Amino acid sequence: MHGYTPQPPPAPRRPWYSRLSVLQQAALSFSIVFAVLGLVAVVVFAAMAVPRGEQAPLTDQDIQELREDAPDGFVRQEDGGEFTNPKKVVDALAIFGIACEDPDYFTSKTDDQVVECWTGVAKVNFVVAKPGDSTFRSRVTSDPGSQRLTNLVLLGRNWALIAPCDVEYANSVQRAIGGKYLRQHFQKPSNC
Repeated sequence: MHGYTPQPPPAPRRPWYSRLSVLQQAALSFSIVFAVLGLVAVVVFAAMAVPRGEQAPLTDQDIQELREDAPDGFVRQEDGGEFTNPKKVVDALAIFGIACEDPDYFTSKTDDQVVECWTGVAKVNFVVAKPGDSTFRSRVTSDPGSQRLTNLVLLGRNWALIAPCDVEYANSVQRAIGGKYLRQHFQKPSNC
């Protein structure tokens, strides 16, 4: 037999992680757990950021039909136009069937007129400066509260909608009367 000697089978290979020290295995386990928890948190946060409302948002066709019924003198301005006071904003929204329930009117520290109201989902604020107030936009855009990613701000010429907890409402307002968002990216606050 030509000198063949059977060799014992090779020892089974141990899994790669068994070659790590106990400390390295513990660190790896914690890293995996935290990565999974982070992924779950991202998924949950993303699900929370999707606006949910009982009322479906107005479509462009809905708004066009409502515009046909709008009283003379109301013309949508791409930049949101100008309003003399918060009541005029509420009245314009009512034309389009956009609710601003339980309005509470007051004057801000900066002498702007404000209405806080219920949308059916959350409270929002409309802040209206006197027409021609050249400092309003810079006051709003430089305000630390407006700079937070969790504050959704829609700007008109002399008004601002602050609606951090009701994105659908803000989108409906923008489609109906115009305005531009202060920023393109927004994170819904966790307390909504």
